[in-house]
Amino acid sequence: MKKRILPSVLTVVFSFSILTSVNQEVFANEQRVNQDKAEFNFYAVGLKAHDLEIDQDEKFDPFDKRIGLEATDKMAGDLTNKIEVIHNDVNSSVPGNYKVTYRVKNSRNEVAEKTIKVSVRINNTWPNGQASGWKMFSGHDVQLQHNPKEALIGDYTFYSDSHSSIYKHFTENDGLKKGTEYRVTIYVKPVNGKPESNRVKVSLKEDPAGKDSRELLNTFASKEQLAEKGYYRVTKTFKVGENETNPLIVVENFSAGYIGSINISKTVEPPKQAAPITIKYVEHEWWNFPNGTELATSDTITGNIGETYETKPKFIQGYRVDKKTQNTSGVFTTEPQTVTYAYTRVAYDVRNFAEKEADRMSNQLIGKDIEKALAKQQKKLGYLIGDELKLEGVSTKWTRTIPESSSVQINDETRVYGSTEFAYFKANLSNSFNEITIKKTYNEDSSDRLAFAISTSYKYFVEQWDAQKEQWIKSSSAFTGPSFGNGILDFSGYYEIAPNLDLQIIKNEMDIQKDSSFNIKPEVFYKELSSAGGTRSKFVNIPDLSKLGQQTVQIRVWDQYVTQYGWDRVDGIEDSDWESGARPLNSKHYKTFDVTFNV
Repeated sequence: MKKRILPSVLTVVFSFSILTSVNQEVFANEQRVNQDKAEFNFYAVGLKAHDLEIDQDEKFDPFDKRIGLEATDKMAGDLTNKIEVIHNDVNSSVPGNYKVTYRVKNSRNEVAEKTIKVSVRINNTWPNGQASGWKMFSGHDVQLQHNPKEALIGDYTFYSDSHSSIYKHFTENDGLKKGTEYRVTIYVKPVNGKPESNRVKVSLKEDPAGKDSRELLNTFASKEQLAEKGYYRVTKTFKVGENETNPLIVVENFSAGYIGSINISKTVEPPKQAAPITIKYVEHEWWNFPNGTELATSDTITGNIGETYETKPKFIQGYRVDKKTQNTSGVFTTEPQTVTYAYTRVAYDVRNFAEKEADRMSNQLIGKDIEKALAKQQKKLGYLIGDELKLEGVSTKWTRTIPESSSVQINDETRVYGSTEFAYFKANLSNSFNEITIKKTYNEDSSDRLAFAISTSYKYFVEQWDAQKEQWIKSSSAFTGPSFGNGILDFSGYYEIAPNLDLQIIKNEMDIQKDSSFNIKPEVFYKELSSAGGTRSKFVNIPDLSKLGQQTVQIRVWDQYVTQYGWDRVDGIEDSDWESGARPLNSKHYKTFDVTFNV
């Protein structure tokens, strides 16, 4: 483990304003904080893998459990599922030694690599001197020579000083599968050392007792196919016919020499190309998912049918993954597939985070100082628009510090972090002011809970998680803007309640001269007993003084609470809106009554 200590100075500049539901005041402050050092620890990544031996034509899997792949990181833990193959030259059809190289990378971009040897074994046809079912045409088992020096594998080999012919009947467990491709591989060693003069022939007899046979291989050995200990490899593939599942296979060596190995093996089926998989990167539109405006060029991955795949989101500056389709990993098939990653703007995360911090500040201000100042207040807030209540002796300190060497996680793909240049929620605030004014802004009954909105200006750097590189990437720009947090003040007992409108009807009938002018005021018919800020009144209709007799008219009376805005905005309200309970009128603050005129 290595440890590195870096000196740093953290400067915080944070300005804010307080906006209540009844008034607005602005305060500014600057506070500087120094931090002495930041520590970083580094750990090595461990990668383990073992060499492997497989048989000829055995299907090779680079993630075979026998390899024992394992990757660990002291900080991140198990990284085995992040191991990738960066080199693989294994060809199991040809015996020999091959290499496979693995790589793993942690979130700090530290890399470990490991190369293993994969050996494709030559078939040991003569284990411990056993004939393994191979016979001479006399019907007896082949006679093997104990000769470790000349043996290709082990201590035994087959030797003939002239043309030789041996056979084996493939039955039961050794039987072949109809329609399947097999590979025949023979290792021969001519005693004269001239492979070009050493002819090898392999035949297949469908009926072991019959005379007919099918030639599988008939060729001379080649210098290009030199294997180990002077042996030459001769090989050919063939397909098993309808009635060839239990054949007699004959191997002939036309020159004096050795046969070190004979192998009949099923070939590995070549992989079949699967349909492509398209990976799309779009802006998250909840009504349109998985479609959306493309933010980056789509990618296409290919593979073979049955192989597994795993995709990762692309790093897009200023965006993070918000939603994804369920097939981000899976299996290649014959059908085309589409994987979609939907992104949202990182600015939204920062804004939401800023609002939470503003909430924290709001509760701090209210809980510590404003409530104390309110408790000392002898007066109450009036009930009419424009009334004020002043709180004196208010001061507060609010502290929230994030050291430069640490960060605050917003979600899996976004975090804010310390910076020597900008402050975000590493705020250390010290504020002092003498007075907050709470002002009545609407003619409505006050609530026991008074909402405060705290507005903070911010400029924050952000780191985004790059899943492909598996590391945090610093945003190229800072995110700025105002944030609003909410706090609730217990305001019960500190405000006056508006009285309802109450009238005494003085008279409800009046005589008036025919054809006279109508200049009577509504106030002569009633007396105000209580109201919110006084009353106003009007005749809804007036009598027709050109006609004799009794006529009934309606008088409407209201106070300032008839609407939120007091006397304003009453003109222009339709008569139908004055019906009891109709919006936007407050029915407790207006009344109507009828009077009779005798013309």
